[in-house]
Amino acid sequence: MNVLKQLFAISLFFTLAACGGGSGSAPSADNTLQAASCDPAHCAEDKSFSVLASGQDGSYTDNRSFMVVKSQQAFEQLWHDNGEWDTPPQVDFSKDMVIAVFNGRANSTGYNVDVVAVEDYQDELMVEVVLTKPDTNGDCHYATVITRPYQLVTIEQSTKAVQFRSYEEEVNGCE
Repeated sequence: MNVLKQLFAISLFFTLAACGGGSGSAPSADNTLQAASCDPAHCAEDKSFSVLASGQDGSYTDNRSFMVVKSQQAFEQLWHDNGEWDTPPQVDFSKDMVIAVFNGRANSTGYNVDVVAVEDYQDELMVEVVLTKPDTNGDCHYATVITRPYQLVTIEQSTKAVQFRSYEEEVNGCE
């Protein structure tokens, strides 16, 4: 989790740096505060999201995959293709859309996928995803079982392009 915090801090630093420090103002040569200029294309606002579902046993794909779902019909198809037989959670697609992230097939426990942030830029949304895998250099033992980690989150509906930025992190399951 420490690496996750470092990646988030680095991302936040660069976002704030692009926005003039994030304070909304910057000192001038005579130390008076001036409004900071921010190029809207490079400044982002954090967008809230809610976890709809997550697990280790998805069956949608054996490959890493990121997708955006904007309709009830497409969501119900994804829900059932992912091995869910119960009724899908309610999503109001007139207001929200679903972001689906799949880590792909793994041969042991210790793998996971998490949406950690959604950033709203002028022309696009950037979804930050952390893909975890077990640290195999230690003395930890992981169960040998097929897993397919996934997470589905809802965010406010948008017509902007959605991009994904993913980071890999090794986790020590002994801690």
